[in-house]
Amino acid sequence: MSQLKQTVSIASLCLATLFASPFTMAANPIVTPQVTCGSASSQVLQGGFVVSLTCDGKRISGIGTTMDTATSNANAIASLLQYDVRCSYSSYSGGPGAFVVSFGCSRPNSDGTTGRSSHVGGVGTTLTDAGNNIFGFAQLYAASNGYRCDSSETKVIPGGYITNFGCGYPSTSGGTGRASTIGGIGSTATDAAQNTLGFAELGASIDRKCSIVSAGIVGAAFEVRVSCSGRSVTGYGSTLTSAGRDALLQAQSL
Repeated sequence: MSQLKQTVSIASLCLATLFASPFTMAANPIVTPQVTCGSASSQVLQGGFVVSLTCDGKRISGIGTTMDTATSNANAIASLLQYDVRCSYSSYSGGPGAFVVSFGCSRPNSDGTTGRSSHVGGVGTTLTDAGNNIFGFAQLYAASNGYRCDSSETKVIPGGYITNFGCGYPSTSGGTGRASTIGGIGSTATDAAQNTLGFAELGASIDRKCSIVSAGIVGAAFEVRVSCSGRSVTGYGSTLTSAGRDALLQAQSL
Protein backbone atom coordinates (compact mmCIF):
# COMPACT_ATOMS: atom_id res chain seq x y z
CA MET A 1 0.00 0.00 0.00
CA SER A 2 1.36 3.40 -0.93
CA GLN A 3 1.92 6.11 1.67
CA LEU A 4 -0.99 8.11 0.20
CA LYS A 5 -3.37 5.17 0.45
CA GLN A 6 -2.19 4.59 4.02
CA THR A 7 -3.00 8.23 4.81
CA VAL A 8 -6.54 7.82 3.44
CA SER A 9 -7.02 4.60 5.38
CA ILE A 10 -5.76 6.14 8.61
CA ALA A 11 -7.95 9.21 8.18
CA SER A 12 -11.05 7.09 7.52
CA LEU A 13 -10.23 4.84 10.46
CA CYS A 14 -9.81 7.81 12.81
CA LEU A 15 -13.16 9.27 11.79
CA ALA A 16 -14.92 5.91 12.05
CA THR A 17 -13.39 5.32 15.48
CA LEU A 18 -14.39 8.71 16.85
CA PHE A 19 -17.91 8.52 15.44
CA ALA A 20 -20.07 6.18 13.38
CA SER A 21 -18.84 6.35 9.78
CA PRO A 22 -20.82 8.86 7.67
CA PHE A 23 -20.38 6.57 4.65
CA THR A 24 -22.66 3.92 6.10
CA MET A 25 -25.07 6.08 8.05
CA ALA A 26 -28.55 5.52 6.64
CA ALA A 27 -30.26 7.33 9.51
CA ASN A 28 -29.35 8.92 12.79
CA PRO A 29 -28.30 6.23 15.25
CA ILE A 30 -29.93 5.93 18.65
CA VAL A 31 -27.42 7.65 20.88
CA THR A 32 -27.16 8.38 24.58
CA PRO A 33 -25.17 11.58 24.77
CA GLN A 34 -22.95 11.88 27.82
CA VAL A 35 -24.58 15.23 28.51
CA THR A 36 -27.59 16.40 30.49
CA CYS A 37 -30.38 17.97 28.49
CA GLY A 38 -33.14 20.04 30.03
CA SER A 39 -35.62 22.39 28.36
CA ALA A 40 -36.81 21.70 24.83
CA SER A 41 -38.71 23.67 22.19
CA SER A 42 -39.89 23.00 18.65
CA GLN A 43 -40.55 24.93 15.46
CA VAL A 44 -42.77 23.87 12.57
CA LEU A 45 -41.27 24.21 9.08
CA GLN A 46 -42.67 23.47 5.66
CA GLY A 47 -41.79 19.79 5.38
CA GLY A 48 -40.90 19.10 9.00
CA PHE A 49 -39.75 20.31 12.39
CA VAL A 50 -36.81 21.80 14.26
CA VAL A 51 -36.26 20.59 17.83
CA SER A 52 -33.98 22.62 20.11
CA LEU A 53 -32.55 21.34 23.39
CA THR A 54 -30.56 22.96 26.17
CA CYS A 55 -27.80 20.51 27.11
CA ASP A 56 -25.19 21.32 29.76
CA GLY A 57 -26.21 24.96 29.38
CA LYS A 58 -25.66 24.97 25.60
CA ARG A 59 -28.35 25.31 22.94
CA ILE A 60 -28.33 22.64 20.22
CA SER A 61 -30.84 21.69 17.51
CA GLY A 62 -32.02 18.88 15.29
CA ILE A 63 -34.19 18.78 12.19
CA GLY A 64 -36.39 16.18 10.56
CA THR A 65 -39.55 15.39 8.64
CA THR A 66 -41.37 14.31 11.83
CA MET A 67 -41.02 15.35 15.45
CA ASP A 68 -39.48 11.95 16.19
CA THR A 69 -36.77 12.20 13.52
CA ALA A 70 -36.03 15.81 14.49
CA THR A 71 -35.61 14.72 18.12
CA SER A 72 -33.35 11.83 17.05
CA ASN A 73 -31.27 14.29 15.03
CA ALA A 74 -31.06 16.65 18.04
CA ASN A 75 -29.87 13.78 20.25
CA ALA A 76 -27.18 12.94 17.69
CA ILE A 77 -26.08 16.59 17.52
CA ALA A 78 -26.05 16.71 21.35
CA SER A 79 -23.56 13.82 21.41
CA LEU A 80 -20.99 16.13 19.78
CA LEU A 81 -20.90 18.22 22.96
CA GLN A 82 -18.60 15.50 24.32
CA TYR A 83 -16.06 16.84 21.83
CA ASP A 84 -16.72 20.52 22.66
CA VAL A 85 -18.74 21.06 19.48
CA ARG A 86 -22.17 22.61 19.56
CA CYS A 87 -24.46 23.12 16.59
CA SER A 88 -27.82 24.87 16.35
CA TYR A 89 -30.32 25.50 13.58
CA SER A 90 -29.75 28.57 11.42
CA SER A 91 -31.80 28.38 8.21
CA TYR A 92 -33.31 26.18 5.52
CA SER A 93 -34.58 26.53 1.97
CA GLY A 94 -35.92 24.44 -0.85
CA GLY A 95 -38.66 21.87 -0.77
CA PRO A 96 -39.47 18.30 -1.75
CA GLY A 97 -36.64 17.01 -3.91
CA ALA A 98 -33.90 19.09 -2.30
CA PHE A 99 -34.02 20.62 1.17
CA VAL A 100 -30.96 22.71 2.05
CA VAL A 101 -30.25 23.25 5.76
CA SER A 102 -27.62 25.30 7.56
CA PHE A 103 -26.54 25.05 11.22
CA GLY A 104 -24.15 27.28 13.13
CA CYS A 105 -21.42 25.15 14.75
CA SER A 106 -18.64 26.28 17.08
CA ARG A 107 -15.81 24.81 19.12
CA PRO A 108 -13.64 26.43 21.80
CA ASN A 109 -10.55 28.46 20.96
CA SER A 110 -7.18 27.24 22.25
CA ASP A 111 -7.55 29.53 25.28
CA GLY A 112 -10.92 28.00 26.17
CA THR A 113 -13.07 30.91 25.01
CA THR A 114 -16.00 30.26 22.67
CA GLY A 115 -14.81 30.11 19.08
CA ARG A 116 -16.37 31.82 16.11
CA SER A 117 -19.43 30.06 14.74
CA SER A 118 -19.07 28.41 11.32
CA HIS A 119 -21.92 27.44 9.04
CA VAL A 120 -22.23 23.69 8.46
CA GLY A 121 -24.73 22.55 5.85
CA GLY A 122 -26.78 19.55 4.88
CA VAL A 123 -28.86 18.60 1.84
CA GLY A 124 -31.49 15.90 1.43
CA THR A 125 -34.59 14.80 -0.42
CA THR A 126 -36.46 15.19 2.89
CA LEU A 127 -35.67 17.21 6.00
CA THR A 128 -34.80 13.94 7.77
CA ASP A 129 -32.22 13.17 5.07
CA ALA A 130 -30.89 16.74 5.29
CA GLY A 131 -30.60 16.33 9.06
CA ASN A 132 -28.67 13.09 8.66
CA ASN A 133 -26.36 14.82 6.17
CA ILE A 134 -25.74 17.81 8.41
CA PHE A 135 -24.90 15.45 11.28
CA GLY A 136 -22.32 13.78 9.03
CA PHE A 137 -20.73 17.14 8.22
CA ALA A 138 -20.88 18.13 11.90
CA GLN A 139 -19.04 14.89 12.76
CA LEU A 140 -16.37 15.81 10.23
CA TYR A 141 -16.16 19.31 11.73
CA ALA A 142 -15.62 17.80 15.19
CA ALA A 143 -13.17 15.06 14.15
CA SER A 144 -11.03 17.30 11.96
CA ASN A 145 -10.53 20.26 14.29
CA GLY A 146 -12.84 22.62 12.48
CA TYR A 147 -13.07 21.61 8.78
CA ARG A 148 -16.46 23.06 7.94
CA CYS A 149 -18.62 22.61 4.86
CA ASP A 150 -21.71 24.62 3.97
CA SER A 151 -23.96 24.02 0.97
CA SER A 152 -23.35 26.51 -1.82
CA GLU A 153 -25.30 25.10 -4.78
CA THR A 154 -27.68 22.27 -5.61
CA LYS A 155 -28.18 21.61 -9.32
CA VAL A 156 -30.72 19.38 -11.05
CA ILE A 157 -29.20 17.51 -13.99
CA PRO A 158 -30.49 14.70 -16.23
CA GLY A 159 -30.63 11.62 -14.01
CA GLY A 160 -30.14 13.35 -10.67
CA TYR A 161 -28.40 16.11 -8.73
CA ILE A 162 -25.04 17.75 -8.11
CA THR A 163 -24.48 19.24 -4.65
CA ASN A 164 -21.61 21.68 -4.15
CA PHE A 165 -20.34 22.68 -0.71
CA GLY A 166 -17.83 25.34 0.26
CA CYS A 167 -15.34 23.61 2.58
CA GLY A 168 -12.24 24.70 4.44
CA TYR A 169 -10.32 24.95 7.70
CA PRO A 170 -10.45 28.08 9.87
CA SER A 171 -7.73 30.66 9.38
CA THR A 172 -4.85 30.90 11.84
CA SER A 173 -6.52 33.99 13.33
CA GLY A 174 -9.65 31.98 14.10
CA GLY A 175 -11.71 33.31 11.19
CA THR A 176 -13.72 31.15 8.81
CA GLY A 177 -10.83 30.82 6.33
CA ARG A 178 -10.99 30.42 2.57
CA ALA A 179 -13.46 27.85 1.23
CA SER A 180 -12.91 25.50 -1.72
CA THR A 181 -15.70 23.89 -3.71
CA ILE A 182 -16.25 20.19 -2.95
CA GLY A 183 -18.88 18.49 -5.08
CA GLY A 184 -20.83 15.25 -5.17
CA ILE A 185 -23.38 13.61 -7.45
CA GLY A 186 -26.28 11.19 -7.14
CA SER A 187 -29.66 10.11 -8.43
CA THR A 188 -31.30 11.99 -5.54
CA ALA A 189 -30.30 15.04 -3.56
CA THR A 190 -29.73 12.74 -0.58
CA ASP A 191 -27.31 10.52 -2.51
CA ALA A 192 -25.50 13.51 -4.02
CA ALA A 193 -24.97 15.12 -0.61
CA GLN A 194 -23.73 11.85 0.86
CA ASN A 195 -21.28 11.61 -2.05
CA THR A 196 -20.12 15.16 -1.31
CA LEU A 197 -19.51 14.16 2.31
CA GLY A 198 -17.22 11.36 1.13
CA PHE A 199 -15.21 13.77 -1.01
CA ALA A 200 -15.11 16.27 1.87
CA GLU A 201 -13.41 13.67 4.06
CA LEU A 202 -10.59 13.61 1.51
CA GLY A 203 -10.40 17.38 1.68
CA ALA A 204 -10.17 17.35 5.46
CA SER A 205 -7.67 14.50 5.74
CA ILE A 206 -5.23 15.02 2.85
CA ASP A 207 -6.29 18.37 1.31
CA ARG A 208 -7.62 16.68 -1.82
CA LYS A 209 -10.25 19.01 -3.28
CA CYS A 210 -12.66 17.26 -5.64
CA SER A 211 -15.41 18.77 -7.79
CA ILE A 212 -17.74 17.40 -10.45
CA VAL A 213 -16.64 18.31 -13.97
CA SER A 214 -19.27 16.56 -16.08
CA ALA A 215 -21.85 13.79 -16.09
CA GLY A 216 -23.51 11.97 -18.98
CA ILE A 217 -24.46 8.66 -20.50
CA VAL A 218 -21.88 6.57 -22.37
CA GLY A 219 -23.44 3.51 -23.94
CA ALA A 220 -25.66 2.02 -21.25
CA ALA A 221 -23.84 3.57 -18.29
CA PHE A 222 -23.60 6.91 -16.56
CA GLU A 223 -20.16 8.47 -16.67
CA VAL A 224 -19.03 11.01 -14.06
CA ARG A 225 -15.81 13.00 -14.41
CA VAL A 226 -14.28 14.50 -11.27
CA SER A 227 -11.30 16.82 -10.85
CA CYS A 228 -9.33 16.32 -7.63
CA SER A 229 -6.61 18.92 -7.01
CA GLY A 230 -5.55 18.89 -10.65
CA ARG A 231 -5.95 15.15 -11.21
CA SER A 232 -8.93 13.54 -12.93
CA VAL A 233 -10.94 10.43 -12.12
CA THR A 234 -13.91 8.89 -13.92
CA GLY A 235 -16.67 6.84 -12.36
CA TYR A 236 -19.19 4.58 -14.08
CA GLY A 237 -22.47 3.06 -12.98
CA SER A 238 -26.02 2.18 -13.92
CA THR A 239 -27.20 5.28 -12.01
CA LEU A 240 -25.63 8.59 -11.08
CA THR A 241 -25.47 7.36 -7.49
CA SER A 242 -23.40 4.31 -8.38
CA ALA A 243 -21.23 6.33 -10.80
CA GLY A 244 -20.59 8.89 -8.05
CA ARG A 245 -19.60 6.15 -5.62
CA ASP A 246 -17.23 4.68 -8.19
CA ALA A 247 -15.65 8.10 -8.75
CA LEU A 248 -15.18 8.49 -4.98
CA LEU A 249 -13.41 5.13 -4.83
CA GLN A 250 -11.13 6.23 -7.66
CA ALA A 251 -10.35 9.50 -5.86
CA GLN A 252 -9.51 7.65 -2.64
CA SER A 253 -7.01 5.54 -4.60
CA LEU A 254 -5.13 8.36 -6.33
